[in-house]
Amino acid sequence: MRLSTPPLLVRLDEPHQCFEETILKALALVVACVATGALLAGCSSAGKPTNKDDSAFTYLLDRQSNWVENKVDALPPLPQESNLLPFEVSGNTPLQFAVDRNSLTVGTDGVVRFTVVVTSPSGARNVIYEGIRCDTYEWRQYAGLNSDHDGWDTTVANNFTRRSRCA
Repeated sequence: MRLSTPPLLVRLDEPHQCFEETILKALALVVACVATGALLAGCSSAGKPTNKDDSAFTYLLDRQSNWVENKVDALPPLPQESNLLPFEVSGNTPLQFAVDRNSLTVGTDGVVRFTVVVTSPSGARNVIYEGIRCDTYEWRQYAGLNSDHDGWDTTVANNFTRRSRCA
C-alpha cells in the first residue's frame, strides 16, 4: 500500500519550491550581469586619448589590394586517365567530375590551379584548366580542350569573376 502526501501539504510545499527557483534565477541573472559588465569594461578604451586621424580608416574588405596574378606561361599536359581523382559535386547530376592530380598547384599568388574533367553519361568530356582565388571566391578559366582533343584551346580563357559561396 502506497502512502500519498495529503493535498494540503503538497500545496504548502509548492510556494517553497517556487521561492527557491526564483532565487536561483535571480542569482543567475546577477552573475550574467556581472560577467557582461566585466566584459564591457575589458573592451573599453583604458588608454590615453590620441590625436590619430581616423578619417583615413577603411574596412578590411574595402581595402584595395596590390595582388598580382602569377603569369601562367605553360599549361599542364592533358590529363591521363590514371591521374584522375573523382569527386562528387552533387547527387542531383548524372555528370561525373574528376581532377587531374598532376595539374594541381597552389601558386605564390594564392591561386589554386587544376585541370577538371567533366564526363557525361554518354561519355562526352569537357576538360578545363582553371584557377580559383579562395580568399576572394573568384574563378578563372585558362584553357579548354580543343576541338581535335589533342591540345589546349586558350581562346576560351577569361578573367577572374566572383562566384557566390556554395552551401
